[in-house]
Amino acid sequence: MKEFLESSQYRPGSTAFTLFKKTFGSNLLVSILLGIVSFILFSIVCLVTLSSKFAEIISFSKKYTEAASQSTSQNELAEMISNFVMGFNPIVIIIINVVVILLYSMILTSVLKVNDNYVRRLETEPLKAIGSVFSKKYLHLALGSIAVWAVMTLVNQGFTVLLEQVIGKTGVVYYFVLFIFSIILIILYFRFSLIFPAIVHGNMNFIDGIVYSWKNITFKRGGMLLLLCLAMFIGLFLAMVVLILIASGISGVSSGFAFIFTILSIFLVYYGVFNYSASAMTTLYFRYSKEEAEIDESM
Repeated sequence: MKEFLESSQYRPGSTAFTLFKKTFGSNLLVSILLGIVSFILFSIVCLVTLSSKFAEIISFSKKYTEAASQSTSQNELAEMISNFVMGFNPIVIIIINVVVILLYSMILTSVLKVNDNYVRRLETEPLKAIGSVFSKKYLHLALGSIAVWAVMTLVNQGFTVLLEQVIGKTGVVYYFVLFIFSIILIILYFRFSLIFPAIVHGNMNFIDGIVYSWKNITFKRGGMLLLLCLAMFIGLFLAMVVLILIASGISGVSSGFAFIFTILSIFLVYYGVFNYSASAMTTLYFRYSKEEAEIDESM
């Protein structure tokens, strides 16, 4: 652990990447197992909450597909989606969002616990990490995630309504201001990004995690994280495109295989971004923490 702490201080980028490689297999197993469980649970929630809306959803999907095929503008398509969503019961939308957050928190807690096991004991122990879903860590991480989602949603909705009232919903100025605000909002999210590792690695409750993250991730550091994530995403996206082009260009490859290969490539890109982000969270937590280089057996 001492070596990891020292490395996180002076070489955080390479340290995060090394952690990403060392925990790749274990975190992939955790993500697949909990991903399957999450899919089943989410499907059940959707069946219960949206059963009366299935006919409308299918009808809207057909209309949207037809509109998209007719080169309808992006603004009009966005307006279609907005009007359709507005027809849902707000309580149902909130429930679905909270369920998604709870399921995401379940996976994130386990992935961060794999990282914690490796940093402290050089063992990933993926199955034991999954057991952390039944601990207080998961409860606090879920509460922290819901708090961040609520803050981000309120800030986003409040500013959007204010912007529409001041300068209207059309014009170059509106979209330029909205673009700048979106960047600021993402940086604001990054300022909360250490909540999660603070809970899993530092045994903090979600309120202390919020304070810890806000103190250590300044707007400048949040901007740097945004640039790093953007560069990583572009690199992984280009790699995915190259792989898909190679698969589609090989003679004798069936369309079914190409489709499966495309889906797997998209999953690997998503998983790569998610797992590297978790590794970066772990590295940044230990970079700014005051922990000594000793193993905390209570964790």
